[in-house]
Amino acid sequence: MSFYTDFYRCFEKVYYSYEMGMRKPDAEIFNAIIRKHDLSPKRTLFIDDKKTNTDAAESLGLHVWNLKVGEEDIIDLFDQKHLPL
Repeated sequence: MSFYTDFYRCFEKVYYSYEMGMRKPDAEIFNAIIRKHDLSPKRTLFIDDKKTNTDAAESLGLHVWNLKVGEEDIIDLFDQKHLPL
């Protein structure tokens, strides 16, 4: 198995905006997922490499990680405190 397969197994669900036919940072994309799964934003993590997208998610109460490409790696997620409680 690849690293990415292992990584995605750490999450209940991974969404891609292009598959949803919606665009970030529009709040509706985040709200649609929250509604669909009856999620608590404070227990939901959103990862993106664009600050405008993480700012939009954070304004809705989600935990966010604005991944800095070239400076951070997605595997750093587990070494930092980005995972919701």
